[in-house]
Amino acid sequence: MCDLNSATVAEIAEIPGVSLSQAYDLSLWRPYLDWEEVEMVPSFDHVSVAALRDAGARLIVPGYATWARDTGRPDAPQS
Repeated sequence: MCDLNSATVAEIAEIPGVSLSQAYDLSLWRPYLDWEEVEMVPSFDHVSVAALRDAGARLIVPGYATWARDTGRPDAPQS
């Protein structure tokens, strides 16, 4: 699993189908709040983002865990 919001360029480039140039582009546009924002990165579209997700890429949104716990969301990560 590779979190696009915190992984290094080298870690992102290890995702199958992602070039070093694409990994660098992904690192420049973060943080990503959702997958639609990833689709705005040059050389990425709906199909390539779906391939990223299928290859194990994840989006861990900064601050989400705290917000989810504070608002009582049932999907909040447990501490």
